[in-house]
Parts: sequence; structure tokens; C-alpha cells
Amino acid sequence: MRACATTLGVLFAVVLSLSGCATSTPISANQAASERAGVQALRSSAAAVSNPPPLVAFIGDDYTIGAGTDGPTRRWTSILSRQEHWREENFAFIGAGYLAAVASKSGSANYATELAKAVKTTPSIVVVSGGGNDLASVGPALAREIKSFFTSLRVSLPAARVIAVNPWQAASPVPPGLTTIAGYVRAAVRDVKGVFVDVGQPVVGHPSLITRSGKYPNDKGYARLAQAVGAKLPNSV
Repeated sequence: MRACATTLGVLFAVVLSLSGCATSTPISANQAASERAGVQALRSSAAAVSNPPPLVAFIGDDYTIGAGTDGPTRRWTSILSRQEHWREENFAFIGAGYLAAVASKSGSANYATELAKAVKTTPSIVVVSGGGNDLASVGPALAREIKSFFTSLRVSLPAARVIAVNPWQAASPVPPGLTTIAGYVRAAVRDVKGVFVDVGQPVVGHPSLITRSGKYPNDKGYARLAQAVGAKLPNSV
């Protein structure tokens, strides 16, 4: 905070200095335009310091962490964050689900443990995606767990904007259970005044967007997912 205040002070001091110089001696039209542009740039810099981009926490599974990409910068969450000018914090874990848990260095990992880590960063926005790892658990118990997850999210982060995205897969046909899970998520996120974003299955049926294994999207596929989600984000985000 002290560093930010110092930076703002310096910036505004330069702005005042430039403004003073502009009235002390006659200058040409080009010089005046140049100085005005400089002042505007400094004001923009000051605004950027005082209003940093929102911190967005991503919770999810294999697709959220970018399994199958050539690097983390090419996962859909990172592409979308760059497009939206967000600061990304990605807590996703391969194999994780609302109920499904996998071993990690700190114990088992599922959406609840991801949420616990995300809460510590106090994000402005939380994006939850995935759910395909819970296909074997479709039923009332999974519906209750998903409802409990979003309730906990809202209690832990009452001021955060909550966005849930439907679960995806790369291979076809899409199992009916995936649509059922999407329904559980839709109901649960709306119950906590969140937004449900359903983009369908953007990479299914497009071999050029899928890895050779057929299990995950490739770099082009993740770019397609980012584009699809970005197109359906509410204007208020």
C-alpha cells in the first residue's frame, strides 16, 4: 500500500509539473499535443495503480488446469484471463471433482479443497468448471454435494461474483450423465445468486481441436473453449 501511494504521488507530481510548464512559456501546437498526451498517459498509469485488475480464482478439473496443452499459458482459463484483463489464480487439479478426489502432495484433492485454497486469496470472481470426473457418481448424493459446495463458496466469499461453466469432454458421444451434472450445477449456482454459463461441447466432433489420445482438447481446442466462455460472460463481470 505504501509503495502504491508513493507511485501515485510521483505520478501526480509529474502531471502538475507538466501542467505548470504548459503555462510558463509559449509552445507550439505539436508540443502542446505531446504534453497533453503525456499527461493522459500518466493519469492512465495512476488509475491502473489504484485500480488493479480483478483477481479471479478458477476451480475445476483436468480441463480447467489445461491437461493436454503445451503449457499453462495456453489453457482456456489463462487465455480468457488475458482477454478479460483478469489476474488468474488456478486451483484446478487433474482427476478432481465435486465428489471425486485424487491424491495430492497435501492430501486428497477435490473441489472442496480447491475452494479452501481459493478463499485465502479473497478473489473478486470465482469461476467453477468441470464435473466430468463425477460421472460415476451421478445421483442424489452428487446433487447434494454440488449444492453444498456452492453454498460453502457463497458463505466463504459473500461479495465474490460466482460463475459456473458446464462440464466438457472431448470425445463423442457425450454421455447423458454430463448433461445431468450440468443440471445439478445450474440449480446450485443459481441458488447462491451466481451465473451459469452453458456453452455446450465446443470441441466434440472436431478432431483438429483434440489431442491424438482423444481425451483432451489441444491448444486450438482450449482457445475455442476460451472463446466460447468469453462470448457468454455477463456484461457485468
